[in-house]
Amino acid sequence: MQRALALMLAVVMGLPTFSAAAEKKTAAVEVVTASAKKFLLFPTEDLLIRHVNGTRKRYGLPELKVCENLMSSARQHCYWMANSGSLQHTTAPVAENIALGQRDTAEVMQSWMNSPGHRANILGGRYSRIGATAYQGAGGRIFWCLQFSH
Repeated sequence: MQRALALMLAVVMGLPTFSAAAEKKTAAVEVVTASAKKFLLFPTEDLLIRHVNGTRKRYGLPELKVCENLMSSARQHCYWMANSGSLQHTTAPVAENIALGQRDTAEVMQSWMNSPGHRANILGGRYSRIGATAYQGAGGRIFWCLQFSH
């Protein structure tokens, strides 16, 4: 049932259904957002947010809450990057980490944590909300996107 909902959501939204090789779950994951609404995440999105929050916890920072507006923005922008083959930051008024080519969530997190600017976004004490996604573009290249706000 959850897999069917995830696939239906992807079809209705016109989004590709990506799951990196290391992410074996196929069912959508239901979370409660910052505004106390239920929201479905794709397994890769859920794992990416868990990685970010696990990293923040190790540094004594509070977890970021899923924000449906940031999820929508991140999905739209990442989908655009994957379709256009262009790694480019959004024009939306958000802090953003983007990446291209990493094979799974652990690899992209390692890349971001090794980059001072990306690391600062992940560990940013002024952020309380997050949106995260990944899409596979032409040739199998994976585009990644995190967005942060207050």
